[in-house]
Amino acid sequence: MKRLNALKINIPRLILTNKLGALTIILITLFFGISCGSTANSEEVSNKEPSEENIKTTEAAAHDGDYQLHDIWNTTHIFQEELVGVENRPTLEVNLADLEIMGSNGCNHYNGKITRYSKNRINFGNIAVTNKMCLEMEVPDSFDDALNKVAYYSRENLILYFYDDAGDLILQFAKGD
Repeated sequence: MKRLNALKINIPRLILTNKLGALTIILITLFFGISCGSTANSEEVSNKEPSEENIKTTEAAAHDGDYQLHDIWNTTHIFQEELVGVENRPTLEVNLADLEIMGSNGCNHYNGKITRYSKNRINFGNIAVTNKMCLEMEVPDSFDDALNKVAYYSRENLILYFYDDAGDLILQFAKGD
């Protein structure tokens, strides 16, 4: 309402004096709804729900006894760069029973849903991250960037590898517990 007053628009007067008052109100509402939308993130966020096919594939794999990822993992490499001397290493907990991931990026905590899980393929939905600022943000930012690009995985013994769509290794973990 403050915004309407700042523009000196008198809503009741518009309705009474204009035969198209209702249309005017709708247009004003649409204009302010669009122009006052959030601009905090310039990237478009997809709110699409996973397709029925993805849900079936994910649930079947998760409940098929294939729990090779269901564990807690400590990050050892981000974008093929070994984390040496990093005090707060990012962690990843994969919970296939609930189709969720959670952990710490080395500064902030995060959680999200697994939207697709099948042999060698994994995708995450939107990942929520707390917004604490740490002195050193290079590792947390790199981890977040890599985690949002994950498309494939492989596991060799106690080592978990995540790859992007191009097949490049982006994250490497060692079993945590």
